[in-house]
Amino acid sequence: MRIPVNPANIRQDEHGDYVGTLQEINDIVATGATEQEVIADLASNLAEYAEEYLTDNFRLYFHSPNRRAHFPYVLKVAMQANQDAVVSLIHA
Repeated sequence: MRIPVNPANIRQDEHGDYVGTLQEINDIVATGATEQEVIADLASNLAEYAEEYLTDNFRLYFHSPNRRAHFPYVLKVAMQANQDAVVSLIHA
């Protein structure tokens, strides 16, 4: 089974800052001065979420209807060797 990458929606707000969310895990949000900063912040937040999902809250999240679908993405993130590899999973 091919686990998809995480598409991101990035837009520029009225103040010139960039705001990004992940399409598949839309509770992860990041802001920054550039699109690259937003993607790096999304990757960092995604890595933190993956760790939280797999360690602290696995039973709760995996059995929760609104979080169960996140599992393939979380697993893919957890398999990455470093932060740059997580960044490469995010496509804007």
